[in-house]
Amino acid sequence: TIHTETTIGIVDIGSNWAEFAIITIAPSGNLSVQARTALSEHGRTALDDRLVEWTLKQVESDHDISLECTDAARDRLRDAVHHAVNQVDPDGELTGSIDIELDDGVTLTEGGLFGNDTIQIQEEFDIETCVQALRPMLEEIQQTASSMLDDLSDTDVDDLVLAGDGTRLAPVLI
Repeated sequence: TIHTETTIGIVDIGSNWAEFAIITIAPSGNLSVQARTALSEHGRTALDDRLVEWTLKQVESDHDISLECTDAARDRLRDAVHHAVNQVDPDGELTGSIDIELDDGVTLTEGGLFGNDTIQIQEEFDIETCVQALRPMLEEIQQTASSMLDDLSDTDVDDLVLAGDGTRLAPVLI
């Protein structure tokens, strides 16, 4: 039960969108939307896609190779990255990892050992790696939320609600 008017900030980073809202809840239960905005292509799928691209570039740079991936291979990498990020602890104590193998859909196009089609690489993820890889997107999400709050400078937010699968990395935003 709410006894006084309460203002809540909502950050919902779903599969495809990042949405932000400021709502006020009156003791009577009436809701009032103070502000709302969204960013397309900033949901968990886009964050995972960005991590896949960043990871491939890191692997290519670290091993002086070039890789080419089919769409199906990128889908498998996205799933692996998604799982690895879910293992990451925002406090930095737990990490996740993925294995990248030359297999159906991942081809070594330059570098490496001649005739070697069994290269296997493990890439580690911790919170710092995720933030580094996602920094441009996370900053845009943060700027959008901050801008909305700036527009409501006379409104104090009492609580913040994080929703959606993409908020796994939200502690670095707040």
